[in-house]
Amino acid sequence: MKKYSGAVFFDIDGTLIETKRGIDTISENTRRAIASLNKKGYLTCIASGRTRNYLPVLGDVFEGYITCNGAVAEVDGKILFEKFVEPEVLKHFMKYMDTHGFGYILENSEQCFTTLAGNRTFQGLTGRLSKNYDCFYPITDLTEPESFRVCKLQIACDDEIEFKRIQTLFAKDFEITPHRYEIAADVAPRGTSKASGIQELIKYLEIPKENTYAFGDDYNDLQMLQTVAHGIAMTPHVPPLDDIAEYVTGTVEEEGVFHGLLHYGLISQKEM
Repeated sequence: MKKYSGAVFFDIDGTLIETKRGIDTISENTRRAIASLNKKGYLTCIASGRTRNYLPVLGDVFEGYITCNGAVAEVDGKILFEKFVEPEVLKHFMKYMDTHGFGYILENSEQCFTTLAGNRTFQGLTGRLSKNYDCFYPITDLTEPESFRVCKLQIACDDEIEFKRIQTLFAKDFEITPHRYEIAADVAPRGTSKASGIQELIKYLEIPKENTYAFGDDYNDLQMLQTVAHGIAMTPHVPPLDDIAEYVTGTVEEEGVFHGLLHYGLISQKEM
């Protein structure tokens, strides 16, 4: 496998694009900057809570993908690792959610099944993530839902007290990371995060940690920005990132990623 001199990891929503503000594509300056990093021997890698099957179209500039909040990693089309929720743990979690009437989505790299198909909560939860609903199926299509190999779940819960109860009850089995804009969360196997995915990836590829960078803005980016040598927060970002980020760059609209790369000397204006 190719040797890399360093790596730069990119969150998607609020970092490369901002669907809430109608920015659905990566800016041309940012795209050129990322292509320049590739030429210099850096691994350019998406790090997302999303699964691979509903990532937006980002073009061909990224060589790596860490998805499902760190449960899956691939480089140059080769899956390096893929982690799944234990079947008994999944069965217990689904039973609790069904009993209490909370919706959820079961996700892996190929398919997603949901109890929320067709309802407004589902559209709110996924609408800002994907305009392609083809990979989401009603959970009734599964003969044995608990046998589906799940890398990650999303849950929808509009009761904040009950949401915190879920976090407490299942803390032993899951990393439950709230979304920024909804009372909802990503649910991944305990010990799994963007950070753990990055750690495994740079170890596997023997990338020097001192040459690692990450851009993010949300709660599921906290550990990622702590794990790399240089953590860069977008504007705006969740408050906890203030104490973690080494540098704060601009908004998506202001091409924050492009200017962050300039700040660290990873690219130059001449190259653009």
